[in-house]
Amino acid sequence: MLDLPSWLITWLHTVSLWDIVLWLLVAGGIVLFVKKGWPALRRFAVAILSFAKMVDAVAGLPAFIKRTDATLTAQDLRIAEIHHETHKNDGSSIKDSSDRTEAAVARVEEGVAGLHGRMDEVERSVKELGTEQVDLRHDFENTHPRSDIEPPNPKETP
Repeated sequence: MLDLPSWLITWLHTVSLWDIVLWLLVAGGIVLFVKKGWPALRRFAVAILSFAKMVDAVAGLPAFIKRTDATLTAQDLRIAEIHHETHKNDGSSIKDSSDRTEAAVARVEEGVAGLHGRMDEVERSVKELGTEQVDLRHDFENTHPRSDIEPPNPKETP
């Protein structure tokens, strides 16, 4: 037979069938809890942690509102400045300045266009004068050939 220690034999004599059934039920309950109850317990713990985060967020809400109000006030001032600069007013805005600049550029473009027309006229006149000069020189050469005209001798002049 099996050689069991004496303390185990004594303990086994004190255990009844009901004790074994009770221990098996407890072990089965633990296994069932681990399989089925653990995920539920875990979800419950996550819900508790989420609730704690929400409480922290709600606790910080007044400070957040105060910061947001301050930020919005500063942004409203900046938007008002930008609006003032980008819309026509008393002449000091960027919009008024750009309108004046555009008008000045249009006048300059008109003046430059007029100068281009005048320059074209001057260029035609210069070409005509050049042609006339060539014609005059030709006529002059034909009337007084160079061989008939002798240049004065600079050494003979008193």
